[in-house]
Amino acid sequence: MTSLRQLGRPARWQTFAALGERDFRWLVIGLFCSFLSLTMQNLTRGYLAYQLTGSSASIGLVLVAWGVPMLALGLVAGVVADRVPKRNILFFSQSTLGLAALITAVLVQVGWVQFWHLVALGFVQGVAFGFNVPTRQAIVPEIVSPARLTNAVALVNSASSLASIAGPPIAGGLIALPFVGVSGALYLSAALYLVVLLMYSHVPARRSAAPRRSFLGELGAGFRYVTRSRVIPLLLLMGYLPWVIAQPYQQLLPAFTAGALGVGPEGLGLLMGATGVGALAGSLFVATFGSTASRMRLQLGCGVVFAGSLLLFGLSPWFWLSFVLLFFAGGGATAYMALNQTAVVEATEPGYFGRVLSVSSLASSIGPIAVLPYGWCMDTLGMRQTVVGSAAIVLGFLSLVMLLRPDLRPAPDPTLSSADSPRPAEATRR
Repeated sequence: MTSLRQLGRPARWQTFAALGERDFRWLVIGLFCSFLSLTMQNLTRGYLAYQLTGSSASIGLVLVAWGVPMLALGLVAGVVADRVPKRNILFFSQSTLGLAALITAVLVQVGWVQFWHLVALGFVQGVAFGFNVPTRQAIVPEIVSPARLTNAVALVNSASSLASIAGPPIAGGLIALPFVGVSGALYLSAALYLVVLLMYSHVPARRSAAPRRSFLGELGAGFRYVTRSRVIPLLLLMGYLPWVIAQPYQQLLPAFTAGALGVGPEGLGLLMGATGVGALAGSLFVATFGSTASRMRLQLGCGVVFAGSLLLFGLSPWFWLSFVLLFFAGGGATAYMALNQTAVVEATEPGYFGRVLSVSSLASSIGPIAVLPYGWCMDTLGMRQTVVGSAAIVLGFLSLVMLLRPDLRPAPDPTLSSADSPRPAEATRR
């Protein structure tokens, strides 16, 4: 059995190893600013939607508008990411996200904003984000050495987590200030994308090798690669189910904190910040100890921490107990997803990173859509009952995986047909 001492000795000084590579440093700084803007927008849009309608389901509808184009474009974006310089795709997506935030800020400031504006702009941002997510994931193995890939994936999650710590309190505090309000928070969110574009301008625009098949041929090859695998489909399911069933609680915290805990925007910012602090701790844990051979057991354990903490959060009547439980829920969820993403990358050959990771990123698309039924359940069944029930479903699923597939390993799958193995011309250029 692997001990913590055995885990810690080789990894202790490698927590930030991938930051030693210059291109990755520029990428992470840009990603942090992008994540910071998104977390601020998530809180602000959710707060605004609830204020305009008084309904939890309205928050879900805004996110459905975000998620539908992501879901529709996800696989297409994966093929594009394997054919077009990834930096160019990131420039397009980030510029669109920033422009949508700016338009929302102007609408709020002049007093013209209506609920349908949030839905329409959410759709536009969903189109941009549909290309952003698989490209962002696929560019990481392109700019870091293979030995630092697990560390790099964890550090990207750490950047997201750090943004989750800073973003919600900043947005909540700005909303609470009468002379700043919702429009000021959105203006700051839009301005952050200028920093993002500056950072990405330092990342080389590497050109992918010319594909030997048509666009549809590349799409079909990626689909066959996933479906013929003995390992990847289960890894993808392990990423999807907790994200779709339980993670929508985070987007609906504005409604939960107001309806179940009775706190305002300042308390909401603190609770979302607690999730971010826990997520950062979980990411750094993976960056340090994620290379263990017991990674699958570690992933399942982190999933249990997430679901168990969320279940107790749904029952908690006290603010500070809820704060602590969200810390563990955020840490468990982020560590679980980082380990799952690393397992998917390690089970995939380089020529298919964009396409396989686009399938993996569909969880990010389905997740916002799942917020709508989750919000409906909160409105009809009760807020606490919905949170507790979703956490219980995830715990049951993880228990089944432990019982039925204890031998699961994220190694490259030997069952794939050699006809679909990536050709040298398609391999990712480092």
